[in-house]
Amino acid sequence: MKSPQFIIQLGIPNYIPVLSLTFLIIATVISQDVYAPEELVAIEKFRPIIQDGLTQNYMYENKYLIRWLRAQNLNLKAAERMIRMNFVWRKEHHMDKIITEDWKKYEIEYPFNFDLKDYEGRPALSTRLGRINIRRIILSGQREKVRRYLIYGLERAVLNIHKVSNETGKEFISAHLLFNMAGYNINTHSCFQCVSGWITLINNYENYFPRLAHTMIVVNTPRIFEMLYGLIKPFSTPHSQKTIRLYGLNKAEWKEALLKIYPEERLTPEFGGTFKE
Repeated sequence: MKSPQFIIQLGIPNYIPVLSLTFLIIATVISQDVYAPEELVAIEKFRPIIQDGLTQNYMYENKYLIRWLRAQNLNLKAAERMIRMNFVWRKEHHMDKIITEDWKKYEIEYPFNFDLKDYEGRPALSTRLGRINIRRIILSGQREKVRRYLIYGLERAVLNIHKVSNETGKEFISAHLLFNMAGYNINTHSCFQCVSGWITLINNYENYFPRLAHTMIVVNTPRIFEMLYGLIKPFSTPHSQKTIRLYGLNKAEWKEALLKIYPEERLTPEFGGTFKE
């Protein structure tokens, strides 16, 4: 079953009664996740096939396994190939230890916010991507460390989904991803090596964190950002592309959209809210 996604981007699903566009935007974005009967059957078949590679308790849960199955349209063999590639990658990159590594330096310079939740309680990851001077990072030899830090953020987002779901009793499979591109500059973000870095990050996301995003909203994107997006978009899956919503520099426009998903008191000031980190 195709789960409802961001209505503004996808259009109105034909199986939802048309009450009002505003109601549909809010209801589909904040609703809890559900499993179709065939998905539950697939999960029960999938778990014993791949459980030899599951290294963390949360990986046994339905909300983790279904993302791999949905990424492969419930094809068990394809999902097994995909997740086993992930097992190899996680082992090679010591992913089970990434959370305990010392990230204080980068958390100060490029902080993530994991306290954000939508009206229903679905967790979100927000950060200011525009502040990351990718060209400077590459020239200073920090490329791999910063790339790993961004992967650390995705790993924490996964853990947060399970934490919030278990604490609230609500079943959330995915999280909102919210990015602010204020500070974006073509020289520091779109150089040849910079584009290569973006592509690597997208490949990591699609291969090792499939279906993580419930919505992916990017605000404060200047017109020149469209060039970068055009270059990196083909490396994302059609599903990921459907979850993406880009907003320009008009704060009133993107703030109005964000407040349909998040309470103002949970949004940090750079996203138009009043939450103090």
